Amino acid sequence: MSLLLDTSALLMLACNDPRVPLRARETVRTYPGDVYASVVSLWEIGLKASLGKLDLPTNAERFFVTCVKEMELRALDLDLRAAARSETLPLLHRDPFDRMLVAQALSLGAVMVTNDAEIARYPVRTAWS
Repeated sequence: MSLLLDTSALLMLACNDPRVPLRARETVRTYPGDVYASVVSLWEIGLKASLGKLDLPTNAERFFVTCVKEMELRALDLDLRAAARSETLPLLHRDPFDRMLVAQALSLGAVMVTNDAEIARYPVRTAWS
């Protein structure tokens, strides 16, 4: 089994946000399997930065690559299977980035690291507290 960080979890962990529960932080840090950050999160981070909703120390790509390297994550590309699966998800969550991340987690059989209660409404396993 693997873990997939949602965008919020990735940003909060990268910034050492104290709101991240110790259990979630330790799970990501010590997980024996693959821990992924999706390029979907890169896309979302870049969009938020370009809209002025997120202040980054560098461009979104460099920020994402640095996070992946420093946190020892694996970058997850968006594949056809996950993209197609997103279409089959019920409209429980209106955020297209989160829906795509859910589809990726389901396609991988991964646990999503997220504090988003709306994501937990999907048939995907989540971890946070």
